[in-house]
Amino acid sequence: MQLVELDGMRAGPVDHGECMDLLVNVAELVRTQYLARNESVYFSLMVLAPPQK
Repeated sequence: MQLVELDGMRAGPVDHGECMDLLVNVAELVRTQYLARNESVYFSLMVLAPPQK
């Protein structure tokens, strides 16, 4: 799996590389890319992923 960010304010998708554990990888991305730059914790996330087995 790849971790891909879709942001309507960007020209296209941002590939963040291989995703081994969705929850861990997304939590790290949110912590480093969003919470580190912004004091507000108000944002929305949506996940498009295969169903859990």
